[in-house]
Amino acid sequence: MKIYVESNFVIEMAVGQEEASFCDSLLKMSAEGLLELSIPAFSILEPYQTLERRRRDRAELHRRLQAELDQIARAAELSSDVAALRGALGIIVSSADHDIEAIEDLRKRITRQLDVIPLDAAVLRGASQLQADFGLSAPDAVVAASVLADLALHRDERAYFVTRNSKDFGDPDVMALFKASGCTVLFSFDTAVQIAQTLTD
Repeated sequence: MKIYVESNFVIEMAVGQEEASFCDSLLKMSAEGLLELSIPAFSILEPYQTLERRRRDRAELHRRLQAELDQIARAAELSSDVAALRGALGIIVSSADHDIEAIEDLRKRITRQLDVIPLDAAVLRGASQLQADFGLSAPDAVVAASVLADLALHRDERAYFVTRNSKDFGDPDVMALFKASGCTVLFSFDTAVQIAQTLTD
């Protein structure tokens, strides 16, 4: 059984979002040899952009809130409240730093345990065609082209592509494209774990 994941798998685990525990279950099942997990190389790099942008946005928010507190602190009767708020503001920046550190640790784990699909010229050509044919964004097209290229090498395997991006990959024509390559698109890591447990019991 082969399961393909993408950028949101990395972000779910790094940030500890609601399906992080299911992502971890898939990693453990992969480590036990119960299934094979694959991820496009692009999907390991893309989350850095997302989290870096989030860190910059939070740093800017922190700066603006500090400036507002400086103004509010001029009112003597509010100075104690302002002092309490300044301590809490540190969470805005530290949480973003924590996310970056987490993704660094996760990257090492992923590259040890997952099969990484290379980003090569053929994948880039395929991505351009997918953009033209299905209107996918450049990142989504690269992910889809990577998975489809790997599927061409593993036609005999039961395969699933798991993504939280139902807006783009839920397009019926895109789903049919994966289906034609022997791959079912899923939109929940929980569902992927349930299927994997059923097939490996």
